[in-house]
Amino acid sequence: MSGIVGSAGSKSGVIGTTELDYEEGTWTPAITSSTNVISIAGGTTRHTYIRIGNMCHFVMELTAVTLSGTNTASDNYIEGLPFTCNARTATTILNQYGSLFTTTITGMISHNTQKIELVKIAAPYGSGNFNNTTSATYWMIAGTYEIA
Repeated sequence: MSGIVGSAGSKSGVIGTTELDYEEGTWTPAITSSTNVISIAGGTTRHTYIRIGNMCHFVMELTAVTLSGTNTASDNYIEGLPFTCNARTATTILNQYGSLFTTTITGMISHNTQKIELVKIAAPYGSGNFNNTTSATYWMIAGTYEIA
């Protein structure tokens, strides 16, 4: 991290309690449907995160991949977020684009978990259903959540 939070200048030594934790990295998501794991093959993937203080911003991008496995109409998740969601937060802002799902979805991270529950935002409501018969799938999500 460069700079001083709430002031001007460059970082040169201890700046007190105003310094925020900063971390960048990758994470390993697992797509699950009920108790089944949905496999990702081919193409390219990018799974990154940035942590600033107690906030985590994550990205999951799949390009030209093929998905396989048995999906169900309920209990669809992306597991393996880099940090556990705190006890006060129950949702995340999730932007998604692409052809992985047969309907428009959003995500919810329940408190004290490291997984996103995928939920339809159009009738009929419920869990998002993976379109795992499609090859050359493109899908990207990005979200932010408060960590424990």
